[in-house]
Amino acid sequence: MKTMTGPTLVFQPYGKRLKATIGTKAIEAAKKIGIDISSVCGGRGLCGKCRIIIRDGQDHLSSPSGAEKRLLSKEDLNNGFRLACQATILSEGKMVIEVPRESQVDQQRLLLRGLERKIELAPAVKKVTVRLPKPTLQDVKSDTDRLTEALKSEAGFKPRVDYETLKVIPHALRKADWTVAVTLWKDQEIISVEPGPSQDLYGFAVDVGTTKLAGYLVDLNTGKIVATASMMNPQISYGEDVISRIQYVMDDEKNLTRLQETVIEGVNQLIAQACENSGVAPELICDVTLAGNTAMHHILLGIPPNFVAVMPYPAALQSAVDVKARDLSLKVNRGAYIHALPTIAGFVGGDAVADVLATKLYEAEELSMLVDIGTNTEIVLGNKLHLMACSCASGPAFEGAHIRYGMRAATGVIEH
Repeated sequence: MKTMTGPTLVFQPYGKRLKATIGTKAIEAAKKIGIDISSVCGGRGLCGKCRIIIRDGQDHLSSPSGAEKRLLSKEDLNNGFRLACQATILSEGKMVIEVPRESQVDQQRLLLRGLERKIELAPAVKKVTVRLPKPTLQDVKSDTDRLTEALKSEAGFKPRVDYETLKVIPHALRKADWTVAVTLWKDQEIISVEPGPSQDLYGFAVDVGTTKLAGYLVDLNTGKIVATASMMNPQISYGEDVISRIQYVMDDEKNLTRLQETVIEGVNQLIAQACENSGVAPELICDVTLAGNTAMHHILLGIPPNFVAVMPYPAALQSAVDVKARDLSLKVNRGAYIHALPTIAGFVGGDAVADVLATKLYEAEELSMLVDIGTNTEIVLGNKLHLMACSCASGPAFEGAHIRYGMRAATGVIEH
């Protein structure tokens, strides 16, 4: 059976091209070659922000949809303007598509550092040096039993051993003449074994925002932030606000996997950038903590967020989650855990929990208010006796989802 291929699409001003497939929308074709087109509504034909201009090959596209006739003037349509989320490729040939300045996704100004308060360091992981007796004909215990029993003798507990760590123990013990550095998670599990004595131990904290991702590489021996990295959340091309992305998941169950893989790829880029800037090997990152609003939390973990958008807006879970980093394809130590902070409600997530913990609002004597302004803004009011929280969609209000004037902190914005 012959595969129906569509025209060659040339996207300007990027000069990128690809052979598209018939039935593909212009915005989907752009994504395939790494071109992000603004799409506040997630491609549902509601916002009109994904305007493109067909410079050549208009005949290969579907007729203007009802959404396009509503959001574009007759003059715009006559001049070749279309909405990328509505224009579908119907036949073979060649097309030249211009992405005008207002439809291009700019690099945003991202705030990474602020005030830091001193905290008592108590990481979930620690590294200890263990020296073992060599096996003899009279002592033929297994390598793993030898290690765990030595820990029990020195520290008073016998931890379980991570499966991936089991694979490296035999060579690690012999490479360093039976002296190894053991990384323990909550004194319950051996998650890493390295040859020889070592104290290098790092954690990575991730703020999974609707609009931005921010990562912090932390020395867990000192609590010092040794490197930071940030980027716009690559899920933006599937919808610029929480509701648009939930709707995208609801449209097709495969879209949850697509969004999850997209944000994990972004987090891996942050890890790689922070490690490169600091000279720290990713394998030395033995603990990861992430915080985000409820929808971002669910999507990153692969948990369906569908019902967060449906009254009465329940989260799939509220408790904290510990999951192996390798289960989410995160490129850190193979035995490391990811700790996802608990959510509070459908639209008040782990990011608000992190705010409360960082500010110690829960210890306040006086009535206090905390405001986290973002694409999804949370407000927490209270003191040590009681806390109340609510949220609102401030990003769409400020950035122009349903208003004519408004944009992100990107190129062209007045900032001073």
